[in-house]
Amino acid sequence: MKPFSPLCPASRRGIALAELLAVVSLVAILVALLSPVVGQAMAAAKQTKGVANLRQIGSAARLYAADHQGLLPYAYYEDKYHYSLALSGYVASSKMTYGTTTTEINPIFQDPSAAINKAKCHYSAHPLLMPSVSKNGAASTPQTRINQIARPASLVLLADGCQDPSTGSVSATLSAVEEITTRYGAFGASPETAVPPGPNTDRKNSSGHIRWRMQGDTAAKFLFVDGHVKLLHPGELRYLNILAD
Repeated sequence: MKPFSPLCPASRRGIALAELLAVVSLVAILVALLSPVVGQAMAAAKQTKGVANLRQIGSAARLYAADHQGLLPYAYYEDKYHYSLALSGYVASSKMTYGTTTTEINPIFQDPSAAINKAKCHYSAHPLLMPSVSKNGAASTPQTRINQIARPASLVLLADGCQDPSTGSVSATLSAVEEITTRYGAFGASPETAVPPGPNTDRKNSSGHIRWRMQGDTAAKFLFVDGHVKLLHPGELRYLNILAD
């Protein structure tokens, strides 16, 4: 018979506790190592979804034009529609309704990478191709015929919009494009010259802001007239991409 040793149970408890602490420490290290990787994977997945959204919107714009004598919708028509409403019947998911508030939001027009994911639309249109108009201004502001747009493979139609930090909403159009084209003429830049990206921030005051959102100081998504989407970094967008002929 082995002699009774009161130290055995305590010794085993000590070993078990040490093993548990070692496992917890290992798990903590693995979590610390994997967290950035998981975060990057989630960001990439959101970016991929946003690209897919823009491609669907590009297809919807062409289908809309085919049903409306080749005309693109206005970006915003006062008291009538936002372009997302005009195109919502041509994309997957639920169709939007419109009134003083949007009672149904189609997620195709929401960008998963947007900082505030609650507005009805996170993409802004090229104002020279899809202008915003008041009821009184529509008669003097013609809509654009998509088949008459020169250089459809190099001209931007929509892009990530700069958000109002209080509401998450974006301007219906990239409101400083006209200013950019004026600067282009004033400074005699080449069409291949990179467009200055402007302040990289979401803000309500859009004065001097080009109004596309560089996600995480890295890149913004741009839908071109021919339907392809590009992720462009600061300095990669050229004047030829926004100068409507």
